[in-house]
Amino acid sequence: RDGNLIRLSIRKEGAPVQPEIVAATLGRATTEAQDRDLPFEWDGEGFIVMTDASDGNWDLRLRLRADDGTLYVARIEL
Repeated sequence: RDGNLIRLSIRKEGAPVQPEIVAATLGRATTEAQDRDLPFEWDGEGFIVMTDASDGNWDLRLRLRADDGTLYVARIEL
């Protein structure tokens, strides 16, 4: 996270890959009241999105699907 920009880079053998984003939700760690779905866009190297999240403890919850159908689930602290 760089200010209001969130960049998500996924790589395989050093090269960027573009899995399907099934769900990408930004929210506080302790409540769902401020949860929001993020509309990531592919920029050729990774996914990016601008958000107006204020300072504090935020989590990015992801569900991604690889080309072979493998589902990947992660929670990333921002």
